[in-house]
Amino acid sequence: MDKTLSTNQTTDKGIWLAFGLAVATAAAYALIIWHVLPIGDYDWANAPVFIGYAAIIGYLLGGLLILTRQRWLWIIGLLINALVMFAYFSMHQAEPNLLLSAGGLVSKGLQIILELALIYIIFAYKKKQ
Repeated sequence: MDKTLSTNQTTDKGIWLAFGLAVATAAAYALIIWHVLPIGDYDWANAPVFIGYAAIIGYLLGGLLILTRQRWLWIIGLLINALVMFAYFSMHQAEPNLLLSAGGLVSKGLQIILELALIYIIFAYKKKQ
């Protein structure tokens, strides 16, 4: 009995993986805001809190949009996520204690894996006939 998955079954699993990664990234940002995941010696007194909440809402909404199975939305999500990571690394490149903190590693690790999952489903997904 052959248990290999068809392309659509495999990419459906990829879609759910991308959704789970988006939700996990939102959770990581929530843990950062609640000071559960430390992010180095970041100055919370001068930090705009709305950025963290925008990230949480953005990743939750993005995760839900992944489930719509619309390739153009996946491409937009891929570009927005890449822009977020580029901005983060550009702003904090001289702060290794922030980049290598638990919060930085967890959130960026999840975002990188999310990027890979989005790239996979963008190229592998075929609409059912």
